[in-house]
Amino acid sequence: MKIISGTYKGRRLLSLKSKIRPTSEKVREALFDILGDVSGLTLMDLYAGCGAVGFEAISRGADRVTFVEKKGRICRYIRSNILELGMDVNTVKILCMDALHAVKLLNEQNSRFNLIFADPPYLSGECGRLIDNLMNIMELVESGYFILQAHKRENLKDVNWEDVRNYGETGLYFLRND
Repeated sequence: MKIISGTYKGRRLLSLKSKIRPTSEKVREALFDILGDVSGLTLMDLYAGCGAVGFEAISRGADRVTFVEKKGRICRYIRSNILELGMDVNTVKILCMDALHAVKLLNEQNSRFNLIFADPPYLSGECGRLIDNLMNIMELVESGYFILQAHKRENLKDVNWEDVRNYGETGLYFLRND
C-alpha cells in the first residue's frame, strides 16, 4: 500500500496483511479527483485501518487528520506510519475507539471537519449503524462532505445520497453539508 500523490507520493504504508481491507489506490485516486484540492482542510478517517485515506489527504495538503480505529493493534500501525513518514504530530490525531463513540466524543468537544470518510468492514452491519447515527455524524461536517465507502450490495436504507460512484464491488456515497 503506497501513497499515490503529494508530498509523500510513492511512500509505502505499514499494514496488517490479513486483518484489514485498505482503500485501493484506484478508489483513493478517484476519491481525491472528485474532491479536488484538499489543501487546508480537516478530515476524519473513520474505520481508518492502515490510514491510507487520511495519509493521502495529508500528503495532498490537508491541515489535520483524525484517525478513528477501534483495534489497538491497528492503531499502533497508524502511529508507526506517522513516525515512519516523519509527519508533524500536530497534524494527526488517533482515537483508538469505536467509530460511534468517537463521533459522540468529538461532538461533545465541538470538533468540526470539512470531510468525514468512513470505510467500515464490508457487509458487517456497520453501515447500518452509521446511517442510524447520520444526524450526529453530519453535525461534525462543516461545509463539506460525509463520504461512505461500502460494498455495492450494502443496504443503505434510503439515504438521499448526493452522488454515488461505483468501482467494481466498491461504492463511494457522498452527502454534502453546506
